[in-house]
Amino acid sequence: MKPFLINRLLLGLLTLAVVTTIVFALVRLSGDPVGLLLPPGAPATEEFLTQFRASLGLDKPLMVQFLRFAKSALAGDFGVSFRRGRPAMEMVLERVPASAELAVVALAIALLVGLIGGSVTALFRGRSIDRYGTTLALFGQSFPNFWLGLMFILIFGVMLRWFPPSGRLAWNSVILPGLTLAAYPLAQITLLVRAGLIEVMSQDYIFVARSKGLSEAKILTRHALKNVAIPIITLMGLQARYLLAGSIIVETVFAWPGLGLLTIQAVDSRDFPVLQAVVFFLAIVVIVTNLIVDLLYAYVDPRIRLG
Repeated sequence: MKPFLINRLLLGLLTLAVVTTIVFALVRLSGDPVGLLLPPGAPATEEFLTQFRASLGLDKPLMVQFLRFAKSALAGDFGVSFRRGRPAMEMVLERVPASAELAVVALAIALLVGLIGGSVTALFRGRSIDRYGTTLALFGQSFPNFWLGLMFILIFGVMLRWFPPSGRLAWNSVILPGLTLAAYPLAQITLLVRAGLIEVMSQDYIFVARSKGLSEAKILTRHALKNVAIPIITLMGLQARYLLAGSIIVETVFAWPGLGLLTIQAVDSRDFPVLQAVVFFLAIVVIVTNLIVDLLYAYVDPRIRLG
């Protein structure tokens, strides 16, 4: 296990270095941010633009900028926001609780409802509840989350007024964005659990368990679900990346003050330090998530641990 962890950590560090380099290059290919960042009423003379560009550190050659950035990034310093004049990583860490809250709620909804829905549709295969559940899951995979979010706002936020339509004002403000973000992974988990259980429930050891008089509920929870745990864990690891990417759109639709909304704002103003800090932080989250998934494999399946 120890060599495995060391290899994973080294690979993670290499991934961070590559991602950081690519992002540094891409954000500078997006154009010169000076025109977007000029203070109101500032003279648009060439002399003033040159001085303003120098104050942002953008007057140096790209290689010099990169070396300076890499040296600072190693110490956890991603520079100061062009737009707000605050440390970029500080702004990122301020938004983490809101994004974490949204991701946890979405993941909990997707996992809980997906496991129940997949189990029910598998146990009642071919019946009306199976057809309705499968159809809903297919719809959940088809609807884009920005459209689904707008429909939730219109119906539950404006017409029925059950939940706040936007912002992070009350405890129930997370319900609508959480449901919107959970829709796609929920549908995938439902279909995956259904397919896995249909295959597992036809195995010989399930018939043996039934012959011993065990109820269907005990067979499902004690035997069947354990054997579909590996693909579910794999899917949850993949969905963690979706939650990060999908939150950018969902947070924008619901004005949720998290990393997604911060990313959009940084892109609009070409705030290079904030963009670089956001991507670096998200890369760490993805690397840690992949490591946790690999460790869960070994915990769930002893054959992997022994191997």
